[in-house]
Order: sequence, then structure tokens, then C-alpha cells
Amino acid sequence: MKRYIILIFNIMLVIASMLLISCGECEHTFGEWEIIKDATCTEKGTQSHTCTECGHTELNDIEALGHKEAIKEKVEPTCTESGLTEGKYCKVCNEIITKQVKINATGHKEVVDKAVEPTCSAIGLTEGKHCSVCNEKTVKQTEIPKLEHTYGEWTKATEGTCDTKGTEKRVCSVCNHSDTRETEFVSHTYGEWIDAIAPTETTDGIAGHYNCTVCGKDFNKNGVQLKSLVLPKEAKGLEVEFNANGTCTIIGIGTYTNPDSQLYIPYAINGSVVTKIGDYAFKNCTDIVLVRVDSRVTIIGKSAFEGCTNLESAYMVSVITVDDAAFKGCTRLNEVEFGVVEYIKDEAFMNCSSLAYLYLSECLKTIGNKAFMGCDNICTPRTTGANSHSVFLPDTVTTVSDYAFSECENLKSIVMWETNITSVGKGVFANCPKISSVSGFLNKISKIPDEMFMNCDDIVIFGMLGNNITSIGAKAFMDCDNLESFYITSGINSIGIEAFKDCEKLKTVYDLSNSINVQKGSMENGYIGYYAENIYTTLN
Repeated sequence: MKRYIILIFNIMLVIASMLLISCGECEHTFGEWEIIKDATCTEKGTQSHTCTECGHTELNDIEALGHKEAIKEKVEPTCTESGLTEGKYCKVCNEIITKQVKINATGHKEVVDKAVEPTCSAIGLTEGKHCSVCNEKTVKQTEIPKLEHTYGEWTKATEGTCDTKGTEKRVCSVCNHSDTRETEFVSHTYGEWIDAIAPTETTDGIAGHYNCTVCGKDFNKNGVQLKSLVLPKEAKGLEVEFNANGTCTIIGIGTYTNPDSQLYIPYAINGSVVTKIGDYAFKNCTDIVLVRVDSRVTIIGKSAFEGCTNLESAYMVSVITVDDAAFKGCTRLNEVEFGVVEYIKDEAFMNCSSLAYLYLSECLKTIGNKAFMGCDNICTPRTTGANSHSVFLPDTVTTVSDYAFSECENLKSIVMWETNITSVGKGVFANCPKISSVSGFLNKISKIPDEMFMNCDDIVIFGMLGNNITSIGAKAFMDCDNLESFYITSGINSIGIEAFKDCEKLKTVYDLSNSINVQKGSMENGYIGYYAENIYTTLN
């Protein structure tokens, strides 16, 4: 083994000696440098070249390149956003050389925007604030509405006449703004009354009239304009206005006379069918005792028979609409018969205190405000001659308006077999001291209206209501002196103020509701429990 080791050592020594002898003899011829590792901004690189004769290779360092600095510009802070200091970075390797530092936001520098007082010509503004640097609104100004103008008195600007409306003007003392308005027509200036010339069997007559000296128009005694002064012989002296559609309207009494004080409206006049009795046509005609409308008249105009204090009977088989105050104040009117009437408007029969036979058609839909107010003896007989002071309303009625039957001294009951009423006004039966029954009247409405039974002294027991009723209006039963017991049904959840005030005999209350909670001696819930001695929550 030792011999082998000595042999190997000798061989290696020979080889080394040969190499030393050869290097010492070769003059190296190197080729081009070759980059083995590229230099970076911060680290050296490496390159080598090799002798083309002997293959000897030499290595050499390449110096680091060093950073190529670029500047990151400074960012100025604003009122609301932070900024940055200037920084540096290498644009080759992107390394941060000098780090940018945060600069805090400067914050707003507030200045006040002064309030602006409003005037009658310009809106005002509340006080606000804004930043003087960035102009941002930090406290917004809100608008204050304009003030009302400070007007002086109305003064006449242009004169009005009976034919042309005038104008009035007023001026604001602050801003001089002017406001104008129209005035009503002034009254006509009538000349002397010109007597009528009655028609004959063969010739037309001339209507009595006033002539206005300003506008030149002609008017009858009720102030209704006469478009024609002719009294057609067929009209028996009635004043007529002919319409473009081949119909006509009776507009006044003219020279009409009848020995029996009876007014008959003809079917047609000069070939034009009579369809309307005009507004104010027979107002205050105290000679008329009976009116018979057997033609195609469908409308009785406003105040057409108002103040006809001797009128006793009216038969109107074709009338559909009885307009406002048509028979108001006909204190002797005893009997009225309708055929197809649908609309009885406001105050139509107000204060017809003798009306005892009212025959309503099965077409009636609407009864207006105060339509039968003060009709002390009103009734609708179911058979001829029957007079029980009860009113039977047809099932077609859907609306009964404010105070429609109020102050009917002797009215005892309202009856509807099948009700379709969906709208009931306030005080419909107020001050009817003898009324005690309203069968079917309340079946489809949700509220007993305000003042509905106020001062109805003959109501003793007010029994179970349908579940549709959810509230009782203010003063609905106020001053019902003989009301002894009342049933609050389960659907009722509110009672208006003073609904039962001064009902001193109301000793028993059945509170079947889920929300009223009647308490003895309490003025709450419209005094319902104020006089109560017995309060029951069940019917047992």
C-alpha cells in the first residue's frame, strides 16, 4: 500500500513540473472579455477571457454601476388631504433612496358668509361658512323665503260697468310691486219699467222689461236677461229663451195668467220642446198655487220658485234635477211629486214648513246640503193620505249631504229597506226633536258624522250598530235629553269631542269595543261615561 501512495505522489509531481515548465514558456494570447455576471447598481459583476494558445482563463471584476437617481416631487398638502416631502429613487432598479415623508393636511381656514335678510322682492340666506383656501362650503347657507309684500289699500284703476269688469290696484310700500284684480260687474242702470203687451190667440206679445241705459240689454223683474222681448202666443205669455238645439227654457212669468192660479208648462213652444225652467224664473210669484210639469222638462233651475209663498202643489213627472233653492221658502207647499228625479240639490226645499206629502222617485241618488232643512211636517207617504211624519228613501240614494233633514220639527223616522248610502254629511238630523229611528240608514257608512243627532230628544235607546261603524263624530248625540242607554259596538275605536255632552239621562252604556274603555264620571270619549251609573262590557 505504501508503495502505491509513493507512486501516485511521484506522478503528480512530474505533472506539476511539466505544467510549470510549459507556463513559463507560453506568452498568452487572450480573446475578448466575456461577461459572466452583469454588474448592478449596488453589486459588482464578473468577466473572463481565455488564452487562445494554452487555454488559460483569467477572471476580472466589473464595478457596480451605482444608482441613477430620480426625484419624486413634493406633494403640497391641501385643507383636507395630506401631502408628501420630496424623495429620491433609482430609475433603474426603482429602489427608494430618500423616502417621502407625510405632511399633514392644513385644515380649512374658515371665513363667514354673512346672512342676507329676505325682502318682499328677494329671498334671504342664513349665515354660512367657507374655506378661504379651497372655497369649500363648510356650513351651507339655506334660503329664507321672500317676505309678503306690504300692500296699501286697493285703489280703482279702471272703471267697471254692467258690461265690463273694472280693475283695482295696490302697491307694495317696500318694493313698489303692484298687484291688480278684477272687480265685479256693477249693477245695471235701469230705465223706467216698460209694461208688457200680452199675446193674443193670433199675435205674439211683448215682454215687460227694464232697459239698461249702459249696456242696452233688457231684463225682467227678477233681473233675468231677456234675449228676446217676444212673448210667443203659444207660451200663453210666459217668457221664453230658445236654444240652438231646438229646445227652449222658460225664464219668467211674463203676462201669464190663469184664473185658478195654476201654472202649466207646455210641451213645446213654436216647435221647440221645453226642457228647463230657468234660474229665478218664477221667484217670488205669489199668485201661483199649483205647478204642473207634464212635458219634457228635466231641470228646475236655481231659485226657480223660491219665495212662492202661496204655492201648494208641484207635479214634475219628467224632472231629473231640482237645483239649488228651487222651492226654498215656499211655506204653503204641501205636496210634491217626482217621476224620475235623481238630484235634489242644496236648499232645494229649505223651510217648506207645510210639506207633508213628498213623493220621491225610485231614481233618486243625491240629496244636497240643507235640502229639506226646516220642513217641519215632511213625510213620504207609502199610500195616499198616509202621514206618519216618516221619510222613506229609495234604495238608489248614495249621498245625503250636510244638514239635509235638520230642524224638521215633526220628523219621526227615516227608513231605507236596502241602503246604498256611502256618503253622509254632518248634522243630517240635527235639531229634529221627534226623530227616534233611522232604519237602514247607517248600514254602509263607517262613521256617525258630526252633529248627526244633536238635540234629537226622542232618541231613548241607541242600539247595536253594524260592524262597519268605526267612529262617532263630534257632538253627534249632544243634548239628546232623553237618551238613556247606548251600545258601543266592537268596531268603534274613537268618539269625537262632546259627542254625548249634556245627555244627562245616559245612565247605561254597553262598551263592547276593544279600545274605548268607558269610565264613570269621565269627560273623555265625548262624555260617554260622564253621567253613567252602569257600564257593561258584555251583553250578559
